[in-house]
Formats: sequence, structure tokens, C-alpha cells
Amino acid sequence: MTSFRIRPSSTIPICLDLGTNNQNFLDDPLYLGLRQRRVPDEVMTEFMEEFMLAMSRTFPKLLVQFEVREVAFLTPVFFISFV
Repeated sequence: MTSFRIRPSSTIPICLDLGTNNQNFLDDPLYLGLRQRRVPDEVMTEFMEEFMLAMSRTFPKLLVQFEVREVAFLTPVFFISFV
């Protein structure tokens, strides 16, 4: 049980990788992320709106947690709870 009384077994972590603008990462052969420049803000916003709409229709009791990985950009990490 977490402090918010959400059972960890009822969550699914989802990481959406929309690229990076960090050239060091793009050049690193061990980098595990998507090897392309980050999509423009407009494309990311449109994708996120479509994704969240689809997820909320599929999981009406959806709880979403966003995790920030970079100061300038939001990298969504979703913990979906089926409460």
C-alpha cells in the first residue's frame, strides 16, 4: 500500500519517449532512449491530448502521475491505477 492507499499491484508504469535534444545521448551507443530529436511542442501536445483521451475512455477511473525528467520538458511517466 502506498501513502495514498493505491495498491502497487493495480498500477502500470508507462514511459512515453518522444526523443531527446541532448546530442550526447544521441551519440552514446549505450543510450536506450529513442534516437531522434525531440518532437516539436505542438506535436507533443497533440499526442498527449490524444493519448490521455484514449486512456481516460479505456480506464474511466484513471489516475495519472507525471514525472519530470528535464527542466525544460515534461517527460510523462504514467502510473495507471485501476481503483
